Amino acid sequence: MGYLNVTEEVWAGRVVEPGVVRKMADRYPPVLFEEMYARVPEKLFELRGGTFLSLAKYRLNHEPIVVSLSLKNLFGMIPGPGRSRFHGEGDCRLDQSIVDINKVYRSIFDVVGMVDGVLTASIGKTAEEAIRPQTAKNRGLLLGSRDCVALDATVATLEGRDPGKIGYLKLAASLFGGWDEAALGEARRSGVRVF
Repeated sequence: MGYLNVTEEVWAGRVVEPGVVRKMADRYPPVLFEEMYARVPEKLFELRGGTFLSLAKYRLNHEPIVVSLSLKNLFGMIPGPGRSRFHGEGDCRLDQSIVDINKVYRSIFDVVGMVDGVLTASIGKTAEEAIRPQTAKNRGLLLGSRDCVALDATVATLEGRDPGKIGYLKLAASLFGGWDEAALGEARRSGVRVF
């Protein structure tokens, strides 16, 4: 067990040959930014086939993200320090970049999503609130699933959002499989508004 800084590994050149990653991900359409294939650390790749936990801290966000959950969490696997290129002007590339990094990691690992709101959750609906969010405390909730799309759609629904109107969720559903509308109906009727 240890700690791995993805950015340091990439900057040091300790990455998998991009052609290997591209070949593993060829069941999906190509990524918008080819360098995503070239930014997988060797140490992570050695664990391929294993479980990759996307532990997302629940956070409401401004448009176009709306909610930052398990799929959006993998955007953090794009090495920094800046990711503005992957956002694009006015966040025009963000949905595609979020889905693309998921293509890469879903091709290498069994990705399991978790949305954490156990002790705290950040709540902010406007751009200003996203920068300085309110903190909801002691929510006592941890949701998880092997199906990150269904998980994120369910959490978005619990918060009164339509997952079909969240760009990256809609795009992810078209590639990785959608959600069960009946289950989302149950979530809507539940009246649960944890955050």
